[in-house]
Amino acid sequence: RAGRELSICDTQPLYRLYGEGPATNERTRPPGDVARVPAYTSAPLIKPDFTAPVKLLPLDDVPVYGGLDLSAVNDLTALVLIGSIDGLWHTHPTFWLPADGLPERAKHDRVPYDVWLKEGHLVAAPGKSIDYQYVARHLRGVFDRYDVKKLAFDRWNWKHFRPWLLREGFEEEEIEAKFVEFGQGFQSMSPALRDLEADLLNLRIVHGNHPVLTMCAA
Repeated sequence: RAGRELSICDTQPLYRLYGEGPATNERTRPPGDVARVPAYTSAPLIKPDFTAPVKLLPLDDVPVYGGLDLSAVNDLTALVLIGSIDGLWHTHPTFWLPADGLPERAKHDRVPYDVWLKEGHLVAAPGKSIDYQYVARHLRGVFDRYDVKKLAFDRWNWKHFRPWLLREGFEEEEIEAKFVEFGQGFQSMSPALRDLEADLLNLRIVHGNHPVLTMCAA
């Protein structure tokens, strides 16, 4: 089925709304009641209680692991870094949207992107799209600052992004050693989500209730 109910969530699981058929390109009209899928709300998907009751700490002196989700052209691009400090995973996300048209997009999507931008939770990339060179340059700075051990990425459009990494100073050996493909199917996602749920339930994740990260947890 398309998903499962997590004990860390207060909301109804999406598979109950979309139906339980396989998630294929051919299934363009879900059998479930899609009209009941809610618009954005400030109520967090993950219960606020599921964060370790400690201050979010910087990752300068610990091994760092991350995940990169590239956008197609002008949707949300995300980089999430984590590091273990005293047995807890401290989570530092960065999210980008194109600067041009961001206020209009906030109104259209009914999501407070403009508020998050002012509060520092969202970065406005210059222009109408998020250029891969822009992201690659940011990653070069991240790798220069932190002890990044591995960075997982979706293989989609990787062949177009890799040349920009090379242009921004990454060596072939560094890319091969530290960038790891991570599929979006059940084989990769199921064990990762199982571990994530266990860490949340056991209060081993410090996420600071980041609003964009909370939205993307869906």
